[in-house]
Amino acid sequence: MAIARVARDEDLPSARRTERLADLKLLVDYRDQLVRARTQVANRAHADLAAIRPGYERAIPKLLTKGQLAKARCLVRGDHSLRAELLRRRLADIARLDRSIAQAGKQIRVAVQRTGTTLTEIPGVGPLIAAKILGEVGEVSRIRSKAAFAVMS
Repeated sequence: MAIARVARDEDLPSARRTERLADLKLLVDYRDQLVRARTQVANRAHADLAAIRPGYERAIPKLLTKGQLAKARCLVRGDHSLRAELLRRRLADIARLDRSIAQAGKQIRVAVQRTGTTLTEIPGVGPLIAAKILGEVGEVSRIRSKAAFAVMS
């Protein structure tokens, strides 16, 4: 009896679409992990810089851009201490994480476009926010009402 009901119900999401949304959640979670890892490495790099070059933060308040990372590398150029070597490795890790975050962002944009969602038409909702919503909520058609959606949250 249940199989007959499923066969008649054309509003059920396809397995492929559900899998696509689950993959989107995995990708968003992966990007979030990369961002957390980058923050941890940048915090450690700031601590190393403070120990090696006290007052450096006046010249380099953050380690967000390629230029700021390059300035930080310049501060320890020629310094052969272990702390300076570890800092150089951390700065390289930050650059690698930046590339991975950017790559994940591109994948998210493409994946969101493939869903055909209109979420990105809402002011302030870009591909990343749309991906987070789609990944967490899943197939919207399975939710009966606004009240049912509110209970999910």
